[in-house]
Amino acid sequence: PGPILSMGTNLDVWNSLTPTEQLAIRAACGWANTASMSEYGWRNQQALKILVEEHGVQMRGFSDDIWRTLAASARDVLADVGNTDASTKAIYQSYMSALTGAKAMTQYAEGAYLRVRAL
Repeated sequence: PGPILSMGTNLDVWNSLTPTEQLAIRAACGWANTASMSEYGWRNQQALKILVEEHGVQMRGFSDDIWRTLAASARDVLADVGNTDASTKAIYQSYMSALTGAKAMTQYAEGAYLRVRAL
């Protein structure tokens, strides 16, 4: 299991399916993604437990200064690449707009949940 799955099919074959068959395939893909992500998360936490408890691994996080520097560098690279041509600029602007919305929502959704879970 891993965090990235894909499903591909020939477009003519896909178009030959009924809407119900297409929906069934979409549902199966959604289920497979959920199952894979769930197993991925479970196995990661079990592996971490073994690393820490059986092998003495010490977990450390990056400081906020390191994260800020990394974020600033990433923003610079994105801006440079995002302005290379008209198509890339449109994608970059769309991405930045989505990122702004995601950051605003995260503080109330996933971010809040993760803070509470740590209590």
